[in-house]
Amino acid sequence: IRRPPRSTLSSSSAASDVYKRQELAARVQEQAEQVMTLRLQLNSRKLDNPLSYREAKRELARMKTVLNELRRSAAEE
Repeated sequence: IRRPPRSTLSSSSAASDVYKRQELAARVQEQAEQVMTLRLQLNSRKLDNPLSYREAKRELARMKTVLNELRRSAAEE
């Protein structure tokens, strides 16, 4: 996921920021569950594509980074 630099981020309403954070937090939870499932499959040698585990972990990290940036920007306001 490519994001624009912070200086070019548009300021949006507080309500939409809260909604974005809630939606992203739900997606982070789903992705964390998927990573756990993939890890179990990887360890039991049932995972067809081992790289999918690494990609899922990286996507989870990206989501958490964006979520933390949203939280920090809300705290600054």
